[in-house]
Amino acid sequence: MLKKVFILYLLVSNIFLFSQEHKEVKVDINTTITRNNLHQDIGIQIFDLIGNTKQSNPDSIKIDVSFNLIIKIKSQPPDNYNAMLSASIINVEPDFDLLGFDADTIILPSLVHFMLVVSNEFGQIDTLKVSCSPYEEQYNLNMLSNLKGDLTLEVANVTYAYDADDYLRLDKFINAVKNYYSYGYFLNYINEKYSDISMKNTLSSHDVFMHKIELDRIAYNLDSINHTYSLNIKDNDPIAFSDELEKFNRYLKRYETLFLNLLSTSDSYEIEPNEFCSQFANTSNDYLLIADKLQPQEAFAFVSNAYLNGDFDSQFTLEAIADYYAKLNGRSTDDTYKLIIGEFIEKAYYWRSMENFNNSLILLNNAFIISEQFDITLPKSYDSLKIEITEGLALSFIRVGNMALSNGNIDFGNKYISKSNELLHNSLQSIYGLEEFDERLEEILVVQNMTIGSYSELELFDDAIELSNLSALICLGRTYDYCIKGDSIRCVLESDILNAMLMDLSLLIDNNQYLDASKSLALIVDSINSYKCEDNNLRENYKQLSDSLYATLISEGKKLISVKKPTKALEFLLDAKEICENNRDDIYEINELIKFAAEPMILGYIDNAKYDTWKNNIDSASHKLNMAMTLNQKYFLSNNDRINIAIDNLQEQMMYRDCIDIGNGYIDAIRKAEIHIRNKSFTDLPTLVSQASAYLHQNNECKLDSNILYDFISKYKYIIEYQKTFNDVLIALLDKDYIMVIDIYQELDSYYYDHESELTDVSHNDLMPFIKNQDLYQLTIQAMLYSISNNDLDNAINYMKLAYDQGANMKEIKPSIMKLAKLLAIRDNAVNLPVNETLQLYTDDLVKMNYFKIIYVKNRVVKPSE
Repeated sequence: MLKKVFILYLLVSNIFLFSQEHKEVKVDINTTITRNNLHQDIGIQIFDLIGNTKQSNPDSIKIDVSFNLIIKIKSQPPDNYNAMLSASIINVEPDFDLLGFDADTIILPSLVHFMLVVSNEFGQIDTLKVSCSPYEEQYNLNMLSNLKGDLTLEVANVTYAYDADDYLRLDKFINAVKNYYSYGYFLNYINEKYSDISMKNTLSSHDVFMHKIELDRIAYNLDSINHTYSLNIKDNDPIAFSDELEKFNRYLKRYETLFLNLLSTSDSYEIEPNEFCSQFANTSNDYLLIADKLQPQEAFAFVSNAYLNGDFDSQFTLEAIADYYAKLNGRSTDDTYKLIIGEFIEKAYYWRSMENFNNSLILLNNAFIISEQFDITLPKSYDSLKIEITEGLALSFIRVGNMALSNGNIDFGNKYISKSNELLHNSLQSIYGLEEFDERLEEILVVQNMTIGSYSELELFDDAIELSNLSALICLGRTYDYCIKGDSIRCVLESDILNAMLMDLSLLIDNNQYLDASKSLALIVDSINSYKCEDNNLRENYKQLSDSLYATLISEGKKLISVKKPTKALEFLLDAKEICENNRDDIYEINELIKFAAEPMILGYIDNAKYDTWKNNIDSASHKLNMAMTLNQKYFLSNNDRINIAIDNLQEQMMYRDCIDIGNGYIDAIRKAEIHIRNKSFTDLPTLVSQASAYLHQNNECKLDSNILYDFISKYKYIIEYQKTFNDVLIALLDKDYIMVIDIYQELDSYYYDHESELTDVSHNDLMPFIKNQDLYQLTIQAMLYSISNNDLDNAINYMKLAYDQGANMKEIKPSIMKLAKLLAIRDNAVNLPVNETLQLYTDDLVKMNYFKIIYVKNRVVKPSE
């Protein structure tokens, strides 16, 4: 199958020949990409990912690529020739698919490298190194020098190069395919379930509530995998995903209608929420039961939907259901939430008994989400089960990680050890609340000690320290044998690390790398001071190396002073002083040597600043002046007369030079402002006026002409003031002060319409289009609140829909949304607008705007016909 993947043009110009000719040379290249002929880690990772996806050995995967090269040479009189080189991939074999989807373009590398040898009958003309991109990019190729005779081409050393974007593109594609199959299987299950439900003659309120919540959760998760739709399933839909999604959306719409109708009535014989709460938890549990019998990829969608989303829509829907039951039975809504939490914990116990800690943790997490959303205190059984589950998972992870390290698989081992560490870090407070450590926690600490040893043997000291510190936190205040053993292991670990650092320090000194040795010693000092273990040999070795380095730095500093290299000498002497302050008492001598080196260095800064001033490089001169003044204060407390006189002379020279530049800057700012006026580009106008004003008022010694600025301001004051206010709006936007944005824009509106005749060159938008153009849902929400406060309900609903389209999470403004829905319901009641049609108009039939729909329906007077 032919696949025209890319064409690359490389242009050669200014080639001079002795005859008028037109030539075209072609060469076909067939190559094979395998894991073994890729020399980049990222390319190897890509083939490993393909192999894992296809469940085959990555070394056995071969991609045969065919492409051709064409050189066309065309004459352009007089004796000027243009050559074009094009490279086109024309075929990829085998027809490469991943899980039933065409992946030919996905698995191709970003670049093809090769050597192109150009020859004629007289011999080789040139050897060109060419890199071809598959994205029709153009390159200049200007190495050809003699194109006489019949040309031949040879291609050699063909290699391919992938990059990180190639990996991400492939990974995203594979995840999209996997989600396609997993959610397709899941939607089929859901649709069959609801098809069976539809056969029932009646549905209880519990059923309607539960189905509404379940379908909303699935819709939310379907939105989160929208990259699946990039697979072009319109043309290739092997499992009829589109049909399943269409069926699902019909059920989703149906149960929203049933749910809203149910909320608007008060007749029900089912006044207790127990059955609903049981169904609520059972839904997640049922998904996990099904997932437990499936392959991991098939199970993905079931497990994902077993989690509660924790989003605002779900919370509001559940709150409306709890309110419904509370009104019927007089019990508090908290009772409903506690029943749900209890159901999740009970089912989590079941999975813990099966030692399936992952599923148990999912259900416990659901209980936690309900408690967080509705401020419900979790029962003690939650905490005890949470620590059991955490310990079980952490132990299984650290076991796997330690085994992987023992087998030399460091990356895999670190992945699982990190998982264990994260779980334990997040559970430290619960661990501190335990009266006694159980067997699992004991084994965790034992395996951690073994893992620390493995890290040390591999010289992965940072990882060993991190794990050792975690063990210490877990054992805080405990005197178990395995905790005490952990202290001993930490001493050995710290000793190994310090000895390795001292060995590196010794090598640096032996190799005359004294400044690097100073940096190394500075890192060691804190570790030595905090080292609490008994090891006199280590401390003695440290002292000997420190003394040796100190003496060497002093000696080198003196040598550099004698050969008039004060800056380098100062480096050595300052490093020696740092060692002296930590370990020695002879500070006076080194301070005097530092002063002796510092004076010529400071005077050198001043001389360089004078030269920069003469060249009008004032920024550089100012920097060097500041350096000189800072060092003068640091080393001489500004009491060195020779340096002070040099600084005074430099400052006088710089002030004269400054006034010339200030005058030029003053005139230039006004000139630029005039150009902006002519071009009707006003954004920088206030800034330029401010700049000119600053030049004028902050430099009285330069005696600038103030009339130039004042005449300009008088002529364009309305535009300047308008733009200044508009810029204040932009500043408030950058500061995310959206209340201020609205307030200032209202002032801007008033100013514009008060002076519209003077602002004909200004393009002004009213508040609504301005808000829409910013595409910031936080700003849009603030505009909605502003409209509600001014009883502008039509604009408020427009802002609400706009904010929703922009991805707003309206949880924090729930009272305002409720107020808007209620005000609209009251207004619409007064004119007897139809409920369903009006609600659809307000929400554009957005399924997930449950919080608004619920409040609106509950506050409408609904007639039987509706």
